[in-house]
Amino acid sequence: MCGRIDLHTPAAEIARLFHAGPGFDAAAVKGGWNIAPARRILAVIAADGARALVGLSWGFLARWARDASGPKPINARAETVFARPMFRDGARRRRCLIPVDGFYEWKREGGRRLPYYFRLADGVPFALGGIWESWSPRDGDGQREALHTCAILTTAANERMAPVHDRMPLVIGPSDHERWLAGEATGDEDLARMLRPYDGSRMVRWRVGERVNHAANDGAELLRPLPD
Repeated sequence: MCGRIDLHTPAAEIARLFHAGPGFDAAAVKGGWNIAPARRILAVIAADGARALVGLSWGFLARWARDASGPKPINARAETVFARPMFRDGARRRRCLIPVDGFYEWKREGGRRLPYYFRLADGVPFALGGIWESWSPRDGDGQREALHTCAILTTAANERMAPVHDRMPLVIGPSDHERWLAGEATGDEDLARMLRPYDGSRMVRWRVGERVNHAANDGAELLRPLPD
């Protein structure tokens, strides 16, 4: 799964790296080293033939949901995302790139959950594959504004993740960004290739302190390596 991300690179730099112009809600997104579900996160979407940097609430709400109080999954399995009614329309038509500097995963040892940090070996921000949706309130719902939400896709673990967890977030390499955002125009062969685990040899991991277990904690010190 993917339940915590790190994006401390400034939004202006993310926009430059991902060739994205300004979009809805992006200015309201606060970066950090320990971003938890339900927070608004940055994402890149296709918009009018270009790319837009937007803000999405992390926790997916289907367009057809009766109200905003129901479950909001933070992850969707890449193997089933095109078949599940909750996700399939977003998976076909509204895919997004979720920029991160890295992400965390936890290894169970006895009664403890030991956190590990993962990023690319070259240290540059990269993209996780996501889907997004806009949900509008119905009359009498009590919710006044439209909600823009997202989920991060997950795949089987690669060799870098496997000693820690059996699932990992879907990583979309730069050469596939355009294809991922193309929605239904993406060919089946390209799509199947992108839904595979990312090359583990291009990633690094290290154990970090358990302060990251609490979403209220933030700061660069959370990335300090511990003996593995």
